[in-house]
Amino acid sequence: MILPASYAGSHVCLALMSLITTPSNSYSPSLRRGHAMRRGRAAYIQVVWLEYLCLFVVAAFTLGLYCTPTYYKDYRVVPMLPSITPSGISQPFGQFQLPLEISYPLVGEPLPTRGCAVVVVLVPLLVIGMFQIKTWSLWDFHAGVVGLLKAVVSTSFVCTTLKHFIGGFRPFYIEACKPDWDAIVEGIHQKIYRFNATLCLGNPSDIDRALQAFPSGHASSSFAAAVFLSLYLNAKLKVFSDHASHFWAFMVVLTPLILASLVSGSMLTSHQHQAQDLIFGMIIGLILGMLAYRSAYAAVFDFRLNHIPLLPFAIKTQYSQDADCLQDAQARLKGEQGAEDDELVFWSWWKQASPKIEEKEEEMPWLQSIKSVRMAGQEPVSKPRMRKCSPEPIVLKA
Repeated sequence: MILPASYAGSHVCLALMSLITTPSNSYSPSLRRGHAMRRGRAAYIQVVWLEYLCLFVVAAFTLGLYCTPTYYKDYRVVPMLPSITPSGISQPFGQFQLPLEISYPLVGEPLPTRGCAVVVVLVPLLVIGMFQIKTWSLWDFHAGVVGLLKAVVSTSFVCTTLKHFIGGFRPFYIEACKPDWDAIVEGIHQKIYRFNATLCLGNPSDIDRALQAFPSGHASSSFAAAVFLSLYLNAKLKVFSDHASHFWAFMVVLTPLILASLVSGSMLTSHQHQAQDLIFGMIIGLILGMLAYRSAYAAVFDFRLNHIPLLPFAIKTQYSQDADCLQDAQARLKGEQGAEDDELVFWSWWKQASPKIEEKEEEMPWLQSIKSVRMAGQEPVSKPRMRKCSPEPIVLKA
């Protein structure tokens, strides 16, 4: 189909139109589908490439910051506290002792940092991909993937920055530091009742890691991914809605949060973090997980809208000037297609919504620009079975 010359300069319109299969009698259905799929992939990349590039840049910067030495680690001092040991027992430092909260043994992490990064990304992506078997929605999948990556990458960036510039002593700091006891005793004789990392004889990388306790990266990243996934599951299963939900659906929504709690708790029992490190990490993950979901979907807790993926910014900014082009192109296609190819197929969960919800969505005209049209010769996409919201309240008679 040839667009009018007035629309020739509109890149977004062309990108959207590439998702629509142009019927042609000279091509077989398989060739038309292949051509439409290639154009659809090109249009998708044209719209979202900047989003993925920004995510990659922030992730690379976070990784670089993670590998750099701790900021001003010589300023982190360990105080020598008055001894509480009975006087009959000899002490290496006389009447002083090291803080007990940083004198725990060094043990391995139950879930290593690299393993945690893989789990918090791959497991939610697997769940999001499983839902696409039923919905078969490009933009819902895009919103889920990008929203999850936003949650994990932004949480990792915030926590790595706080660890690097603020940090704190891990419970195993003394064992990782391997202090020079002779120098510490000499300092005590000179009434210097503290020491810093300059008196440590341990591996520098272990010392840096032992100084980066606050906040917990495991707790923050696991809760960010878990909150996003729980909100995603709630939006699809409508657990918190205007009707009572099944208990199995309720437990499905809670499962990511339970798993994130187990990951966080394992860091406490293995003496990797103090309790306050985990609490602040959980708070950061909760906040950024909800913000990431709201940046990808139309609502967080409103059951009428929280399943609707938001329009990508690259399309939203030019929708006003491209809306007429899109409508005209769709009208031309409807005139050229046969009767069986006449209906637009929405990749949406809100198709079966109640009249009140449909009226609410009509107030959001940008939803019209993210339609996906069934390719020529392709069978209609089966719609997910969703429980309809009751249009009117049920009145129980006495």
